[in-house]
Amino acid sequence: MSLLENKKATILVVDDDKSNIDLLLNILPHYDLITCLDGQTALKMVQQENIDLILLDVMMPEMDGFEVCSILKVNSDFSNIPVMFLSAKDSIENINKGFDLGAVDYVTKPFNPTELKCRIRTHLQLQNFQKSLEKKNEELDKLNKKIKEVMKKDMEDMFSKCDYLGGEDIDIEQYLNNISVDKE
Repeated sequence: MSLLENKKATILVVDDDKSNIDLLLNILPHYDLITCLDGQTALKMVQQENIDLILLDVMMPEMDGFEVCSILKVNSDFSNIPVMFLSAKDSIENINKGFDLGAVDYVTKPFNPTELKCRIRTHLQLQNFQKSLEKKNEELDKLNKKIKEVMKKDMEDMFSKCDYLGGEDIDIEQYLNNISVDKE
């Protein structure tokens, strides 16, 4: 289950062999599986559905899995979706290519169902942790901006009440930047 939304994770399975899809449907009943038989359809599905993970075959007609992965990883809307290759292509060159293209994992066929389920669970957990961290960072950024706004108002009020400044104009924004809480 997704840690963030308490729902079944949605996995896109892309393989031109229906028997491989049937096998995955049988061993992954706890996930919401969306299946397609080719790369073009996979790219359309990614645009239409909220995909948590992609299981992608390498060898497919017209557009292979490497090309699909490349297209996904250059698109900022989809680049964070974890891609796991499931392929009979087991050469070191192919495995390295998959990782070089941005895949999070590369599992060779035939695969061990228990191992595949563990890897899927791990990558979904990592994806959820990443989403949670991004959400917390957004919240922190908002909080830092609010703190800075409050500090600016308070500093303006304080400086306006100080007689000893001798009428000097103080750039509050510059002052806050020098003491900023959002500096690293």
